[in-house]
Amino acid sequence: MQRILFFLLLFFSVVTACSQRLVRYQKGKNQYGYKDFSGKIIIEPIYEDAETFSDDGIANVKQNGKWGLIDNKGKIIAPLQYDLISYAINGFYSVEINGKYGFINTAGKEIIPLQYDEVKIFSEGLAVVKSKGRWGYIDINNKVIIPFQFIDASEFEEGLAMVSNGKGLGFINKAGKLVINYGYTFANSFSGGLAQVELNNKAGFIDKTGKVIIPLIYDGIASFKNGLAEASLKGLIGFINKAGKNITPFKYIDAHDFSEGMAAVRFNESWGFIDTTGNEIIPVRYQEVIDCKEGRMPVELHDRWGVVDKSGNEILAPTYDKIWEYSEGLAAVKLNGKWGYINRAGKLVIPLRYIEAGYFNNGMANVTETTGNENNYFIDKKGERVKSP
Repeated sequence: MQRILFFLLLFFSVVTACSQRLVRYQKGKNQYGYKDFSGKIIIEPIYEDAETFSDDGIANVKQNGKWGLIDNKGKIIAPLQYDLISYAINGFYSVEINGKYGFINTAGKEIIPLQYDEVKIFSEGLAVVKSKGRWGYIDINNKVIIPFQFIDASEFEEGLAMVSNGKGLGFINKAGKLVINYGYTFANSFSGGLAQVELNNKAGFIDKTGKVIIPLIYDGIASFKNGLAEASLKGLIGFINKAGKNITPFKYIDAHDFSEGMAAVRFNESWGFIDTTGNEIIPVRYQEVIDCKEGRMPVELHDRWGVVDKSGNEILAPTYDKIWEYSEGLAAVKLNGKWGYINRAGKLVIPLRYIEAGYFNNGMANVTETTGNENNYFIDKKGERVKSP
């Protein structure tokens, strides 16, 4: 799990760095700064903590125990004065000083004074904020639109928001009118006109009028993606469509979301893949699998990893100690402690020489050749080190 989390973080670092031409690095304990692809220091390691740059070219940084914002030239956008600062969502950061919360924008300007006990996010023009133990909704001008009256509340999605009166959950519209009565013990936001709800430990879906569309008969149910939802019944997993029809029997003990029309499923101790009709296209025979990307699925058999395609054809026989998912036509592979890259045909095209290797994004991947910060850099699809633009 730690290894997976590392590569996810590395992937997002690559995405950010590719758009901003900077990547975070650490010089010593609590000393963070930013370099370009060639390793040239752009922002000196003067911060005790630092996050990756956003697509807007802004990063959260910490100094002397306080957070602020800088741009990709190191210019301070928001002063380093906050105890907490969130990531930007819909163009706004929530900030906190001495237990009081407000909002700033991407220019660092305070748009909502730090006067609330808690805040959530701006969505569809309104933010959920808490004052004196109750939640309500404000607009961008800090005007109270829906009074502070709720025990809990969520952001608006598709014109409706989940709220609680302490006895159950219901939904309000932007006028603050209760349009779906309180009563549910759990509810998710609306997506595609449906919301997941639970009552008496059973889950299903309702529409925006409150009508039950998928009966509340399941032990658990996930959100619909591409018209299908994973559900559990009597401890086993299956998939249903928006009409509530089973597209697979409830026989699996684990499953992943669909990706490129394929979902990994586990029966007993083995994994395989089903398509959107519920057919097992890839036999349930593998120790472990990785979700389909670019028409390829890394699979593990007898402690070695290979690759199959969406038809079940073996592209690469089990060979490597590990294979990550494909990105831009290449996948990182590991053998005897070293990482390299294979193409979609399973051919090794970048030699096994790295101790860490990330995903390709915009034609570049972040790699580490030996231990130490100075040996972390970007390569292109030929395996050549990327020079500073």
